[in-house]
Amino acid sequence: MSRPVLGGVVLAAGLSNRMRTLKPLLPLDGAPAVVRAALSFCDIGITPVVVVGHAADQVIEALDGVDVRCVRNEAYRTGMWSSVVRGLREIVGDAEWTGILPGDCALVRPETIGSVLRRARSGGDHDVVHPMYAGRRGHPPLLHARLVRHALGAQPRGGLHEILAAHEQGAIEVAVEDPGVLQDMDRPEHYVAMERRARLERLPDDHECELLQDRFGVPAAVREHCAAVAELARALGEALNHRGGCLNQRLLRSAALLHDVARTERDHAAAGARRLVEAGYPRLAGVVATHMDLPEPVLTIPGEAEVLYLADKLVLGNRVVSLERRRAEMLRRLGGDSAASRAADRRLSVAEQVARAVEGYTGRALAGLVGCCEARRTEGMSTGDVPAGRSRGESGNGVTE
Repeated sequence: MSRPVLGGVVLAAGLSNRMRTLKPLLPLDGAPAVVRAALSFCDIGITPVVVVGHAADQVIEALDGVDVRCVRNEAYRTGMWSSVVRGLREIVGDAEWTGILPGDCALVRPETIGSVLRRARSGGDHDVVHPMYAGRRGHPPLLHARLVRHALGAQPRGGLHEILAAHEQGAIEVAVEDPGVLQDMDRPEHYVAMERRARLERLPDDHECELLQDRFGVPAAVREHCAAVAELARALGEALNHRGGCLNQRLLRSAALLHDVARTERDHAAAGARRLVEAGYPRLAGVVATHMDLPEPVLTIPGEAEVLYLADKLVLGNRVVSLERRRAEMLRRLGGDSAASRAADRRLSVAEQVARAVEGYTGRALAGLVGCCEARRTEGMSTGDVPAGRSRGESGNGVTE
């Protein structure tokens, strides 16, 4: 990329007067709020600018080891607009879009910012894009580069709100399933609510995914399938992120490893999503619930759900196969069941749409992208199937979708 697609500004310079304690350092499930806010960008591959002012050294120390760039706002006592300007000056000219996130809005999911960005870049000429939850606009607004340049030349009495209001005609709203875009910590009771919710924002690591598979009795063959899907999803996600797709790879991997936790049940995608919610991982549920049927038209830039959907269709058992081979196998297996055959064909047609979107955005053929996957051992997809962890000639385990 000639320049980053997205820049991030985290505002952590204020006096925290209403809370009467230093908000950036308040712990949320063990991590300081400012760290959680910064990770909203870091986890989708963006190094944010964190603007510090009041108790700057303490905030900078809390961010030690986090991939951020801290800048000091010596004029922080004059109000938030001075911090906005300080942060935007570090971004201007370097990014197509910039998200501005108050440091106490610390539970915005990284994948939410990524999805808003992808919608912004999928068409239209917008100045600002607002995430919207339950009919209300939330944080962070994404500002186009031209609006950033305009903002830096303005002196609004009403700060960022005035700038955004003046560009309302160039604004769009993107509905998100993330209550974190509305939550901040202006008062102690707000902090209590956010600390409670922070525990539900965890993503399981590989070991925790394995324990969940044990808990739900996932067969070994299904686990092999999920592992192969996870490796392929990683490769596709990396290729998209290289072009500024801003996918959350941690979310994508966890969802891939657990997408078939209810494989033996009827409507296993929905059943698996319910299991994950009950286990305390609601963030995974939305991605897992759609790995059989995507609910919306495929966007120009695929997100986590679309990548998991495609990777799942490209893995038969634990073997990577072409979509053409997958269609032939499905039609052979389903035989005379015309209704099931139509449903399978429709799902694969959607997978082809996702594949074309991946190819169009990355500028690379799907076979080449799959070649980046570590689970793929030797030959190209054009031959029909490629083993993921097995030699050619070995049989698959029969697990599908």
